[in-house]
Amino acid sequence: MTAAPVTVTMDRAGGEVDRSLERGHILALDGLRGIAILLVVFSHFVSNLRLTANGIAYVPIALAHAGWAGVDLFFVLSGFLITGILVDARGSPYYFKAFYARRALRILPAYYGFLLVIFVVLPLLNIGAGNNYMLARQHQGWYWLHLTNVMMAIGEIPGHGPYPSTLFWSLAVEEQFYFMWPAIVALSSPRNLRKICIGGLIACIVLRIVGTLSGVTGLAISVLPFTRGDTLFAGGLLAIEYRRDGLSRFVGAARAASVAAVLVLIALLFHYNQLDYLDAGTAMFGSVAIMVLGASAVVIGTSRESWFSRALRSSPLRFFGRYSYAIYIVHTAVLAGLNYYRPFAQLPLLGGFALPSQTAWFLVYAGASTGVAVLSWHLVEKHFLRLKRLFPYRPRRAYG
Repeated sequence: MTAAPVTVTMDRAGGEVDRSLERGHILALDGLRGIAILLVVFSHFVSNLRLTANGIAYVPIALAHAGWAGVDLFFVLSGFLITGILVDARGSPYYFKAFYARRALRILPAYYGFLLVIFVVLPLLNIGAGNNYMLARQHQGWYWLHLTNVMMAIGEIPGHGPYPSTLFWSLAVEEQFYFMWPAIVALSSPRNLRKICIGGLIACIVLRIVGTLSGVTGLAISVLPFTRGDTLFAGGLLAIEYRRDGLSRFVGAARAASVAAVLVLIALLFHYNQLDYLDAGTAMFGSVAIMVLGASAVVIGTSRESWFSRALRSSPLRFFGRYSYAIYIVHTAVLAGLNYYRPFAQLPLLGGFALPSQTAWFLVYAGASTGVAVLSWHLVEKHFLRLKRLFPYRPRRAYG
């Protein structure tokens, strides 16, 4: 069976489309990345600055706090895209070499460049203050080795506070996923891989529930791949189904499931007055609802007939999606720097209201983060991405 048709685009500057695999770029998924990064940016803004509100203003603040769910959407997208790439590349003589080289070119330059700045350059310039920053510098080995999530789970560093104490735990989860998943895909038939995805999804949910009931800390449950990886397996399952008969046959079920998931999250929000992974109900049931929402978004988003898919293909969302990786890397550093030099708590009232100055402060924070990300793309990332052409999955054709 063949996959549903996709919209093919070519970013000549970044060279991200590999012509050795006959698949293209799904524009709507860029929009989903845009939504995911905006959720995360909003969440860190209200949580790290401890922004609260009463009355009707409580609702948007509570929803912004719950923007951490954007990470789960990123996980679903990663599972979908990475599994799809690996399934398409099975049998390639360059399967492992091409995958790891191309992932390294995409992930490592911006990541290690940022670590170099905050852990090497800033101390040389005598810049960088605050307890969280100093604590992270003392434990920086975990960051360099992509083990931030393990560091948090074992309590080596507090799992709260602004940059960079908890930064990059989700990237660590994805790197750990990349480490083992290519071999599993290579050794599994499509039918068995489908079973593995379903089994892994269920196992993660069961482990999360058992761990919560057994008293395992909510922080550990929220950052380890075998208790947070159901989203990755869900994305992988969707990638397999996409290549069988497309996902359009699941659109009706996805819409119904997303409504049920929203109702679950609303109930948890009223019960806890927030949506926080550290709360048992959210860890056990809210996380499942969020995984369902992420998977439903992929299903509906890849259906070109839906208004949702059309919205995802809009230029603004795709813009944020394109730069989402670098935004994720730098945004908490920008937030901490702004708050250090212009403390959020000291913003003046305008006409007796705090909202105007808070909104302006947020726009500066989001704009600066995006600006740094755009510079990162054009000065660093796209040049490394061009090197992907050196690592095709399929042999190049010989012309004589």
